[in-house]
Amino acid sequence: MITGEFFVASRAATGRDTYRAFEAATGTPLEPAFHAADAADVERACAAAARAFDGVRSASLERRAGLLETIADHIAAIGDELILR
Repeated sequence: MITGEFFVASRAATGRDTYRAFEAATGTPLEPAFHAADAADVERACAAAARAFDGVRSASLERRAGLLETIADHIAAIGDELILR
């Protein structure tokens, strides 16, 4: 399900500002509105990425591939809702 939230360090977050996607053929705004990250959110995301870097870098290629496959599975599970956007 598309909620409009963004994620920082595996936690859903919402920002103060939002923006919308639009249906290309009609110009109709799509739901939901997406929350925009601010500078503090970006700083938290960068800090979380830095903390995770060594663990991911030292993981085996098979483990890293498994991580990417899991991410792909989660994206694919959104299904047509994502594709139609």
